[in-house]
Amino acid sequence: MRPQTYRQFRGLELIASENLTSLAVMEANGSIFTNKYSEGLPGARYYGGNEVVDELEVLCQKRALEAFHLEGKTWGVNVQPYSGSTANFAAFTALIQPHDRIMGLELAHGGHLTHGAFTPKRKISASSIYFEPLPYQVDPVTGLIDYDALEKNVKLFKPRIIICGASAYPRDWDYARLRALADINGSYLMCVSLSLSSFLSLLLDLLESVLLTLRLATGWTWRTSRASSPPRSRTTRSSTATSSARPRPSSSLSPRCSASRD
Repeated sequence: MRPQTYRQFRGLELIASENLTSLAVMEANGSIFTNKYSEGLPGARYYGGNEVVDELEVLCQKRALEAFHLEGKTWGVNVQPYSGSTANFAAFTALIQPHDRIMGLELAHGGHLTHGAFTPKRKISASSIYFEPLPYQVDPVTGLIDYDALEKNVKLFKPRIIICGASAYPRDWDYARLRALADINGSYLMCVSLSLSSFLSLLLDLLESVLLTLRLATGWTWRTSRASSPPRSRTTRSSTATSSARPRPSSSLSPRCSASRD
């Protein structure tokens, strides 16, 4: 513990998926809740003795809705442990079937591993193993998303999900055009907002206009809200907002936020 504490305080972390969390979050992660097994959802657990866990989880759900100014009648929230990769995979499995087609920004162009990343010799993530991905790219001259090329490929490939959002693309997205591209084949438009989620929650008008174009969104809140990074125990919790009109993803979503609407 001491060498790791020293290493963090003496170095400068420049890894996008890491942050220095607050003492309150670290205390919560190491709390008495570590001792309790709590699969399932509030009021529908596999084990008894979860009444206090249910209270905590319902409170997290309420705060997640409030943070993103969402109505509980329209949006459902699932607060569960684990990582952003699992959050994205839960979103995929909630919406599409194995071997359905997905399109996301290519990894080398700023995309994320979970958006169907693969090489000529290897499928890198579960999303490329269980689904059929075709990446889109940025224009090599402007460095911006090549929406014209994307439109051509959407018409040919006919993906079930089009993914926007990235790990390393320092520009905004043309959500209206992406929505139009998704509508060509009746595809789902999914936004992996990553570090933008907490920032967008402060810009209410922008957040609302973005969410209205999407079927589902996921985000890493720890990058900007100082929640915990991917947990090493099952006690870390997160917020996942899903439309109450559709089944909720069964897997867990950690300091992440995902929202979906009809």
